[in-house]
Amino acid sequence: MQIMTPSYEGDPESPKVVSKDRWFAAPAMAPVQPSSSEEISRVSHPA
Repeated sequence: MQIMTPSYEGDPESPKVVSKDRWFAAPAMAPVQPSSSEEISRVSHPA
């Protein structure tokens, strides 16, 4: 889905792609995998 705004002027000349090795560049944080006990607790007792 694309949200159009009044300031939309058109698509860029070239695609804007971020290489996979830069997906979590600062200030972004890489996702954390929960330990098996945390996963069981979350499933058993949802917040």
